[in-house]
Amino acid sequence: MARMASPDVPCLTFMGSNEEIVDIPAITSRMANWPDSRFEIIEGGKHELLMDTPETRARVMELICDHMTG
Repeated sequence: MARMASPDVPCLTFMGSNEEIVDIPAITSRMANWPDSRFEIIEGGKHELLMDTPETRARVMELICDHMTG
């Protein structure tokens, strides 16, 4: 997938600052080269941000709503 061009669609991506499962440099690089993208690091978040603390979930949901309506 890393060799494929990014699709021509807007993209919102989140990653927790405490991510331990995915390759952080690979995701960061991919998002840096994706036109019309937004990459958010969620401080204190882990891998499954929508299953994290209520505060983390609220922040992610706020960003999703902003992205969808903005």
